Amino acid sequence: MISVIVTTYNQENTIGRTLQSILSQNIDVPYEIVIGDDCSSDCTREVCEKYEKKYPEIIRYFRREHNLGVVTNYFQCVRDCRGKYIADCAGDDFWVDNDKLAKEFELMESDRDISLVHTDWRCCDADGTNPRIISRFKNENRNTKKVFAKGKLTGNVLLHDNIGKIHLCSAMYRRDLLLSELNEKPSLFISDDYNCEDLQIVTALSALGKVVYIPDITLYYTVTPDSISHNSDFDKKYRQIKSNLILTERLRQEYCDKDTDITEYNMQNMEYLAAQVFHSGDVALRKDYYELKKSSTCFNRINFKNHVWEMSFANRCLWKFFRYLLGKDISR
Repeated sequence: MISVIVTTYNQENTIGRTLQSILSQNIDVPYEIVIGDDCSSDCTREVCEKYEKKYPEIIRYFRREHNLGVVTNYFQCVRDCRGKYIADCAGDDFWVDNDKLAKEFELMESDRDISLVHTDWRCCDADGTNPRIISRFKNENRNTKKVFAKGKLTGNVLLHDNIGKIHLCSAMYRRDLLLSELNEKPSLFISDDYNCEDLQIVTALSALGKVVYIPDITLYYTVTPDSISHNSDFDKKYRQIKSNLILTERLRQEYCDKDTDITEYNMQNMEYLAAQVFHSGDVALRKDYYELKKSSTCFNRINFKNHVWEMSFANRCLWKFFRYLLGKDISR
């Protein structure tokens, strides 16, 4: 059996599209859809219950009694799954290839050493239009199947580069491998410090087995102005980047050898953090930034631009003056 996880929260306008794209799959293997509704306050519940009633042999709907958050909700769904393999599709995304599951299942069954299979994908607007190409491989043919040996891709995943950029909603992976890691190292996967679940999963699975890339486009990923990864609020953006930095370092220590160097990634993101601090004008955020630098030598090395940002907010009066010159709100 294949389990398809669908996590959702207040997505009454898109969850039906998501479920329909999964139900349209052409596959002879039994599959289930495990919906984790993180206590939606809109009509998402009604939509999901309607589908569950119509497809009781396929859909299992779990409504959380209170809001768990993206990460905890997802891993609870993993525990609720009964399939040998897991795929997922978020409640505002949808699959565009009716043979997605069949293609991935065939590959997974062909080689027990494969831990994860994934595909190409596109970004789109909320209404499913305007698909945009995301370059999957730098200077390589995106139409070529790729097979990465065990551990070969892990460093790229942690560097968040194009080669390691795997969209989990385009993937299928082995449930037993993930559950073993989740049970053995729960704090590595679930924490209030984390705002994502995919980085932990992809890192662990790439370190434990082969990863295969299929050059077919199977997923449309919805990007909206308030998406987590596209938030314009300086404080939220700061928290997101900081979370990724901390999680990436923890995963590097767990799954990579000591020679895996992510210094450039850390320096680039410390620069981004400093920029968010400056633009926010928030003294508390500046304090948090300095505490992060002190917390680990991994975050001490900074580039020239980072030094400039730090100089610009070192003195509060100068900080306000620089922000005034840039037309920022200096009421803080």
